[in-house]
Amino acid sequence: MGIDYKVNEAVSAEQFQSLLKRSTLGERRPVEDISCLKGMLENSNLILSAWDQDELVGISRSVTDYHFAAIYPIWLLIESISVKVLESNYR
Repeated sequence: MGIDYKVNEAVSAEQFQSLLKRSTLGERRPVEDISCLKGMLENSNLILSAWDQDELVGISRSVTDYHFAAIYPIWLLIESISVKVLESNYR
């Protein structure tokens, strides 16, 4: 199966935590502070997520003023999925 991309799909703090821990960003994020991770998700204006069936494999969050600027800090995609996505998009 392919990767499904979703807009504003519910992502739990635990799913976000698991994704962070499987990436290098986990070293620079408060992965053990579930309430902080929950706040990061709840206060995002837009969440784009990538799913391999029921597993969260990628996420991008934005914050915006709804008038002029939106900030997308990073698109986080675990390495094994990055390879799968690149291979499927560039064949």
